[in-house]
Amino acid sequence: VAFATVTGISATASAQTTVTLDTPGTHINADLTIQGGAYGWTDFSNSPVLASKVSSSETYTRRIFLKFDTQNYVPANAKIQSAYLYLVLNHAESAENRPFTAFYVNQSFVKWETNWYQFRNGQLWNKPGGDLGPSFGTTYVGNQVGTAYKFDITALVQAVVNGQFGSRYTRMALVDTGGVSGGNYKEFHSTRSPYSSLRPRLVITYGG
Repeated sequence: VAFATVTGISATASAQTTVTLDTPGTHINADLTIQGGAYGWTDFSNSPVLASKVSSSETYTRRIFLKFDTQNYVPANAKIQSAYLYLVLNHAESAENRPFTAFYVNQSFVKWETNWYQFRNGQLWNKPGGDLGPSFGTTYVGNQVGTAYKFDITALVQAVVNGQFGSRYTRMALVDTGGVSGGNYKEFHSTRSPYSSLRPRLVITYGG
């Protein structure tokens, strides 16, 4: 299934455009997991999954980081009608619904170089676990394996394309902001999945 399309909608006087960002390396510059403690310096950029877990121990704590190229594929200051991130659930430790909050990431992290302690080679996060900026909404994730969970990040993308953060690349972290529990581990398919229909995608409609 191919989602890398740009579609013009001109039924109204003010045209809208929908762009789907799903191509690794161009549309999606990075999608990875960071993990603390004993795995703090480990690079998970080649993992087929994006994992999340809340734990009292940093060694088991995981967060998901993604970076989309909204600088080259969405015009500056465009009116964002909607921006939806889709991640397909690969595994859930339990049926517990978990709150995933989207945060802007202040530093420009780099694939193959990002981990719990640094956002690129030789450059440390100000705080281990990522320099997180403002939050932009929470989505609850259950245990429907194979389901594409939909994260509404319209406000985040609007702020980014308006230049609010300087860079117009959409850098975000999905962090489970719930409490510690025995079964909160979740994992989603990454861009390394052999099946394009399972990979992350960001669908943005702007204009109008």
